[in-house]
Amino acid sequence: MPKFTIEMTYHVPHYRHTTYEAATLEDALELAKQDQNWDHQKEDWETCTIEEVTGAWRGEDAYDGESLV
Repeated sequence: MPKFTIEMTYHVPHYRHTTYEAATLEDALELAKQDQNWDHQKEDWETCTIEEVTGAWRGEDAYDGESLV
């Protein structure tokens, strides 16, 4: 009987709370967009996505050969 390797994925959003000192909300939003420090991020398990198939291959090795999905 043939074998298939199936990859399932679900996505967990991450968020952070950071306080910025700025003259306006728009300035604070711009600072937040520019801020690349995610060292204190938190996972939001309550809003993660449902599982979805993100890959499938004939045989026992993922990413080996033609993708079937």
